[in-house]
Amino acid sequence: MRRPGSPAGGPGGAPRLPLVLAIDDDAAILNAVRRMLRGLPIRLLCLASAEEALEVIRIQAPAVIVSDHRLPGISGIELLVHVRSRWPWMRTLLHTGDSTARERAAQLRLAVVEKGAPPDTLRAMVQSLLGDDPRGG
Repeated sequence: MRRPGSPAGGPGGAPRLPLVLAIDDDAAILNAVRRMLRGLPIRLLCLASAEEALEVIRIQAPAVIVSDHRLPGISGIELLVHVRSRWPWMRTLLHTGDSTARERAAQLRLAVVEKGAPPDTLRAMVQSLLGDDPRGG
């Protein structure tokens, strides 16, 4: 039995909501991202490292990945470039306050939202990426 307010999905239920991964090693930023994306028809999973994200991606494919650049271990740009090469249909977004990372992301043609941008900016970009899923989901 489904708890009230939990998303339906699976056999006989409504289609599952798209999974969005948010990756940042700063819990306060992840909480802010959670607030910015609240109310969107998504399942949001917040993680603290690129390595954790790769583990999740291998088990369940997210529709959108939102990653900070400065992470312990693998950087956000390295993660998103790897994801794009391995799973080209996954949509990726770099969420960073680092101007050098933004420049590098632009060279690599990665979508970027600056930390500190109005909350609607991140929300609109995630909505846009969700609508751009070539698998039709």
